[in-house]
Amino acid sequence: QYLVRDQTLRKLPLLCLATCHSESVSPEIETLVTSPGVKNITLKSLNVPAISRIISDMLALKSPARSLCRHLARHSEGNPFYLAEYLHLSVEQGLFWRNESGQWQIRETGPQEHAAAQFAGLPLPSSLRDIIEQRLHGLPTLGLQLVKAASLFEREIDVPLLTALTG
Repeated sequence: QYLVRDQTLRKLPLLCLATCHSESVSPEIETLVTSPGVKNITLKSLNVPAISRIISDMLALKSPARSLCRHLARHSEGNPFYLAEYLHLSVEQGLFWRNESGQWQIRETGPQEHAAAQFAGLPLPSSLRDIIEQRLHGLPTLGLQLVKAASLFEREIDVPLLTALTG
């Protein structure tokens, strides 16, 4: 709010970028985004074709199954970070893997008659936080200690300090 109110700063060519989830908008943020000189850009959720392109790029597929794309679109709510982390987690946990000829396979989730039912049976963490926790859970103890210590830093990590923190 200081940046918006300060008249001296208003004269400077200044870009201040802030992000938040649309469901997390507090009264303070609402006041800020409606202030003069503030431009609010609302990003829409990814649609099924965009999600299909991400799946295609990440898994090196020509065209992923539409039922998988629709299923992940529904559960990711169009959030690209959730989608990417879920795909990483799925490969790490063996839900998706490549067979001998390089084609992606999906772990059987029980007797299925249709691909859509197979995708519906895939375990989906309920939140991005759950995905990240599951991915971190697989790290060895030292790796987890490093990640916890590194999370205290902003963008750049001071390696000697990180080494001192983790022993």
